[in-house]
Amino acid sequence: GKAEAVAEFCVPVAITSLAAFTDVPLQDSDKWVGWITSMFNVKDPSAGATASRELNTYIETLIAARRAKPTGDFVSMLIAAEIDGERLDDIQIRSFMTVVFGAGFETTADALSVMLHWLAEHPEALDRLASEPELVPTAVEEFLRYSSPIEIFGRNASHDLCLHGRDIRRGDIVALGFGAANRDPSVFDAPDEMRLDRSPNKHLTFGAGPHLCAGAGVARMEMAVTLETLIETGARLAPESEQELRWKTRGDRRGLARLPLTIDTRKTNRR
Repeated sequence: GKAEAVAEFCVPVAITSLAAFTDVPLQDSDKWVGWITSMFNVKDPSAGATASRELNTYIETLIAARRAKPTGDFVSMLIAAEIDGERLDDIQIRSFMTVVFGAGFETTADALSVMLHWLAEHPEALDRLASEPELVPTAVEEFLRYSSPIEIFGRNASHDLCLHGRDIRRGDIVALGFGAANRDPSVFDAPDEMRLDRSPNKHLTFGAGPHLCAGAGVARMEMAVTLETLIETGARLAPESEQELRWKTRGDRRGLARLPLTIDTRKTNRR
């Protein structure tokens, strides 16, 4: 039949996976998704500030409950964790959980949406993956490079330097174009092409160094399971011509706000 893939698949998969990853009750997902959405809505900073306070209160309540009665869930693990004999305080745990909620929901949904959009426009790709299933992990890395759901990361300069004729002072905030880096022709051959078998693939979609995304493994798994399920069901995807797709307009994100597809699962399974 027909589906609006972002609302009916990408967002629910991202939310359900994140709830499972953090062991936060799924029935609370509408609340924290609403808070995160408001926090990143630059058109209404007042609502964003209110949402931030409400999310902080929610997380602080979780922390207090797990300190009183650990359950073995994600928050309990953070409370019990020790590094060099030191434990995380409530502010550090709250900050960590805020990043997980904020970065883990929208970005994964965006990556899934770009992947499904590309597959709908290149139906032969699923046939190839079905005949070469060992390519699925490689394809996932390429979809991550190609989609680059987070286009810009902010970093603080740790020391003075001059880069391309521009002086940057220690402490300056610098916007790094990770999305542009993933299309660098000096690193990637034909960088604007999606190649299922691209290797090596040193993309920066999850950042790099000590700031590497904590949920990278979860995102990879969601994308791999999606590909494997499409292959197993023999699904055929095609753009829905009656309705227009819509890309997100924020410069720091790349993903679809709306993705109408036609889905046919009546074909013989590919395997």
